[in-house]
Amino acid sequence: MATRYPRESEPRESLYNDALGTVSAAGRVRNTRGARHGSRGQRLAANDVSVLSSWLFRELKVMSKPSAARPGVIVLFIGTIMSLVAALYGYFAPLTGVNATLGALLTIVVSVVLIVFGLALARAGSRGARVAWRCVILVGLVGNAFAGALLHEWWLCLGMLIGVVGLVIDCFGSAGAEGRV
Repeated sequence: MATRYPRESEPRESLYNDALGTVSAAGRVRNTRGARHGSRGQRLAANDVSVLSSWLFRELKVMSKPSAARPGVIVLFIGTIMSLVAALYGYFAPLTGVNATLGALLTIVVSVVLIVFGLALARAGSRGARVAWRCVILVGLVGNAFAGALLHEWWLCLGMLIGVVGLVIDCFGSAGAEGRV
């Protein structure tokens, strides 16, 4: 499916802009629903959490379509969700040796950030953006696996290893899917 890029005079629209309004090529917000403009022209959403959650659900709905879902990104999500569950267990369960520690909390935060970065990788359109997201995600996966090893959270390390496998699948799988001219 060919991607159509808008001209500079046309408004750029995305799923996020559908929730908040459209953004013109100059960066001005038009057609905002439920938003007010502050004294400095800032956009203040009436309920940021509902807007963000509706945007997130729309993004996940787009990713669930077979044309947009890449197997490597799905394996990356499985690994990061597995590591998030292991990190949550290590932080909240008593007698794990790392419960209520800053290191365990940091692994939870990094796991959530990796899930968000995985969404960004799934939505990246250009090759350069995908390469940049893959590099950032690889650093996060290796760092979180190292933190999990220091905390003796082996399930977290396994989740990060699954995430690295998904990243490798995405690296080598996406070149053949697009084809070269």
